[in-house]
Amino acid sequence: RQARAEALVESVFAKFDTDASNNLSRAQLCSLLQELNGDVAPTEEEVDYVMAVADDSDGEKNHRVDRHELVVAVEAWNKYKEHESEIASYFDKYDTDRSGVLNHDQLMQLLTDLNCGRAPSDSEVNYIMYSADRKDGKINRAINRPELMYAIGLWYALLDEDQKQFPEDRIRYRDVCTIT
Repeated sequence: RQARAEALVESVFAKFDTDASNNLSRAQLCSLLQELNGDVAPTEEEVDYVMAVADDSDGEKNHRVDRHELVVAVEAWNKYKEHESEIASYFDKYDTDRSGVLNHDQLMQLLTDLNCGRAPSDSEVNYIMYSADRKDGKINRAINRPELMYAIGLWYALLDEDQKQFPEDRIRYRDVCTIT
């Protein structure tokens, strides 16, 4: 299995590392993502997100994807695409000003609905906003579509932690809440 993964990485680099730098530049990553996306070009924010996630994976923020980061980049892209329609539906409902991002209040409403009407605290929303907002490598005090996937995952992790710490006081029913 390891040999197969290494062969796949090598084949990707042979095709997309057109300058033989042993790293994929932003443009080369964009070409890879476009091929993975049925020849539909990714958005700038999607490329930013994948690049930042890959950079975060090894702590070296060089704005290039090396062989070790490639698997992380492709997994981040595939996970995002897997949830893209769900994320789009959240934006349709909660991006009420149609700005293309969720502000603090819009994120709070989404998290409240994901938690069966129980509102998160301001500190929880601020923590999620702070953590997710930088996932694309930029800080703009708002959550874009790729960052929303991370924000929701972080919210569920906080809910799980709450239930472990306060099982009788703060029961939250995330498994039965749906947003329509």
